[in-house]
Amino acid sequence: MKSGLRGLIVSILLFVLWGTVIAGPFRYLAYAFKNILGVAFASLGIKGIIAGFLMPIILAGIMITYLLITARKPAEFMAGLGAVISILYYLFICFKNRSFDGLAFPVALGLAVALIFILMHFEKGNLWLGDAYFYAIPVLLFYELVMLPLYEILKVKGNPLAPFIQVPTNGIIRGIGNLLGIPMFVWGLFIFILLLLPVLYFSKERKNG
Repeated sequence: MKSGLRGLIVSILLFVLWGTVIAGPFRYLAYAFKNILGVAFASLGIKGIIAGFLMPIILAGIMITYLLITARKPAEFMAGLGAVISILYYLFICFKNRSFDGLAFPVALGLAVALIFILMHFEKGNLWLGDAYFYAIPVLLFYELVMLPLYEILKVKGNPLAPFIQVPTNGIIRGIGNLLGIPMFVWGLFIFILLLLPVLYFSKERKNG
């Protein structure tokens, strides 16, 4: 299967299952990157509009870096890396909240599967699993840049499609708001499309499987 099609399938599945336990391990990786950046921004005094523009650019940069690495080197360790970051962030959240939830098993399972794939040299499995972890980043951006303001325009209350499609009430786009009188939805859609273009381009240059 072509790498671009594989990425598209993974992205659609993640979008539809975003709020479920199945997508939990992959969702945690995306939020790990986002929240680490949030802490870094806070320590540097970066906030508001600047943070609203800079955050998605850096997140997209992380995604593009993943695509470039998997285009030129064996991708078998990228799934393991994603799983390790995901489980470390999950443990951090659990210790911070002093409680464990139902995601403990799937997050740990993601790491176990990644390690098994690496030990068995199951290259195709690693390609799919690695994509599932890192394509969670553009899915997160779509939810926070596009879906959030779209729900507000449509006046959708709560999350009627939960636990599948679960739209946050607060997200990256809040930092930009209706800047210059331009609706928040327009800003979010513009930024997402702009950042999606290089992701689509580099997605085609990777190994098929």
